[in-house]
Amino acid sequence: MHKKYVTLFALALLLTGCQETSSTTNPTTPPSTSVSDSTSTPAEVDPTTIAITAEGDVTSITVGQTLKLTATVYPEGADSSVTWSSSDDEVATVSENGLVTAVNVGQVTITATSTVDTAVSGTFLLIIEEAPVVTVDPESLTITSSTTEVEIGSTISLTATVNPSEASQEVTWSTSDETIATVSPSGSVRGIAEGKVTITATSDVDATISDSVEITVITPTIDPSEDFANMDFATHDEYVNCADDTPLKIKGVVTFIEPEDEGKVNYYLQDGVDGYYVYGQDTALFPVQLGETYEVGGFKTQYATGVIELKDIEYCVVSDEKCTATTNQLTGADMLNRDASLPYYGSRSTIIGTVYTKPDSYSKAYNFVITADDVEVTARINNGIISEDEFEAINTAIQNLPTGSEVTLTGLVTLYGYGTAKPQLLITSASDIVGKELTDEDKIKLASDTLTIDTIVEATETSITLPTVSDQYPEVSISWASSDESVISASGAVTHQAKDTIVTLTATLTLGELTTTVERKVNVLASDDSVYTVVHSLDLEDAEPAANYGNSATKPSYAAADVTLGTPAMTWTLDNVLIGGDQNDVRNGTFSMRMNQYADSNIELKSDGIEFNLVEFKHAVYGSNPIGGSLLVSYSTDGGVTYKDLDDALVSVNSHSLELYRVTLPEKANRVKITSMVGGRRINIDDVRLLADE
Repeated sequence: MHKKYVTLFALALLLTGCQETSSTTNPTTPPSTSVSDSTSTPAEVDPTTIAITAEGDVTSITVGQTLKLTATVYPEGADSSVTWSSSDDEVATVSENGLVTAVNVGQVTITATSTVDTAVSGTFLLIIEEAPVVTVDPESLTITSSTTEVEIGSTISLTATVNPSEASQEVTWSTSDETIATVSPSGSVRGIAEGKVTITATSDVDATISDSVEITVITPTIDPSEDFANMDFATHDEYVNCADDTPLKIKGVVTFIEPEDEGKVNYYLQDGVDGYYVYGQDTALFPVQLGETYEVGGFKTQYATGVIELKDIEYCVVSDEKCTATTNQLTGADMLNRDASLPYYGSRSTIIGTVYTKPDSYSKAYNFVITADDVEVTARINNGIISEDEFEAINTAIQNLPTGSEVTLTGLVTLYGYGTAKPQLLITSASDIVGKELTDEDKIKLASDTLTIDTIVEATETSITLPTVSDQYPEVSISWASSDESVISASGAVTHQAKDTIVTLTATLTLGELTTTVERKVNVLASDDSVYTVVHSLDLEDAEPAANYGNSATKPSYAAADVTLGTPAMTWTLDNVLIGGDQNDVRNGTFSMRMNQYADSNIELKSDGIEFNLVEFKHAVYGSNPIGGSLLVSYSTDGGVTYKDLDDALVSVNSHSLELYRVTLPEKANRVKITSMVGGRRINIDDVRLLADE
């Protein structure tokens, strides 16, 4: 047995001379060293091996613990200095002295490298485990609060502390009576009605550990800053025209209440024909009911959007004198004129008109437009102030109104719009939307009035869709005839010619014994644009970069101004038009021109030196504005002194994506103007080209 041990030891000495210069395990026995002649001069010893050992020979620790490692450099006498490193500092870090700190669960290799010879190193594999969870049972619970009183409509905060502090602090709150006070998951108590209520916090770990506190709910009081009780009632004219922060007292019967929001409510009241809007009234101080008459004192405010309201209410009492609301008749009133609409502001009003445009989507608040005596009236439906069921009922009623049909609307007159605020009729009930029952004569007329087809057939298109029944009234059949079958057949097949060709398509609409005809002109574009010369193009891509709100610094506002752009550079006057590039501007590239919705807008060429007889541009409705806008194209042959409107030059803008328009002028022109004809929507114009017939 002794001989065998000696042999193995000798073999170990032999292997030491041939071994690698780094260690990849966690050694427990240091390598052997050679015996030197004690009488010889000491020689410099090169490091060959590094062994790493851990306190207690452990190979794993838990997150947050530390472990001291020791590096031993061999052979004996070699420089013992090393540098420490970790293979992953997110699992464990190591200090310059070999102290390892566990950071996250995982495996990590700690390396000690000789400072004399970086090829010599040793490694230590360490496992980091999750620290054991120490559970401390709760022993007691205490609720603390700075007060045990809360006003109706107000809140106080309660704090629950579980002892000992190492125990879970998670608790569940409850109230003995939700009609008196409610409590949130975080311990916020809200007063609902006068009375006393018990609020309890219970440990989530042990339901036997809890604490309770009695809360008293009281009615709030207010000390008015004005003697509203003895103040005279303001007239409606004073309400809409006095300065902001003017104290006013008004009286009326409540005609509509918006949903309460965190103890605040907005509502309309009316005395005869005079209506008022009250904002942010504290329901705890001053509750209101539909149909009740109140005297209300507060302060007048008017916003940039045009909204006029009485807010900061300090006085509200039920009136002994009951009021009634008289529905105003708006038919014939100029509902595009802010000043003309002010006498009706806040009142329930009725108007009879014709459905002009309807929204693309009914999922959120939207507008739709009617025309009354050739004046547009915007109806507003706001899902934020009515119930979900009422919103759906209103949507259905509007969807069932055919475009062009007669409708009677009743709602509340409001103002809204930046710049010049525009009147709107706020619709709050489906019963306030009454469509006229249509006769066959009505249906066939509406079908003919609203019949639309593509008016431009681009060179790549080989057909045009010609409907055979009315979209709105399937009982109305439609047949077609073409003024030039070689270009557009009665079935809609298209054959492009060498140059643009205008074709008149005649639709015959039939419903029973009733028949009517309607003509639509269609421009079939040339099969090859090279027959025309582009004398000027305006794509806005040479405009200066965006300044504010995505608008080009070249023309960032609607104010009338000249810009010089395009190829070749030409001067254009943009009046109530800006160069926009925000997320709602429909465009090719960076910018397009945006026409204002609140005033007539003009894009007019002002430079001389070119002649053209074709005008081309692309148009779209801006953002989510309603479709139904129209543009007038006119031209001048005398440098803008006089302009001529084209026959059938009214361009309908019925899409939220860019559509092409091109028209051949009856004579050579040197100026052109594009004018928006219908308010209530913004229109984008892009890729203007002026062409000449070779």
